[in-house]
Amino acid sequence: MNKDRYENLANAIISKAVSDYQEALIKSYIYRNNKNQNNKKIKQYMSTIRECEEFFRSDWFKRLRSIDSKKIIMLSREQLIDRVTLWVNEIEVSDDNI
Repeated sequence: MNKDRYENLANAIISKAVSDYQEALIKSYIYRNNKNQNNKKIKQYMSTIRECEEFFRSDWFKRLRSIDSKKIIMLSREQLIDRVTLWVNEIEVSDDNI
């Protein structure tokens, strides 16, 4: 019973870190490619990216999960690319939009 609670907590912590990481990746990309760049926001998102990657490489993360840090970073980025691809493909293009 306690092991299940530990597993649930570990999963929630990792899930939140992955979510924060992906959000920071996409928002840093959006802000960097915006003509009205907000350097403060870019620095904030880059800081979050670094913090998440440090967490994924930490001893604490290794205690929570035995997955390789490079693999979780790569999988997080691949999952984000898949989500963005789906979003782009959902955009309807018509002659009115061109």
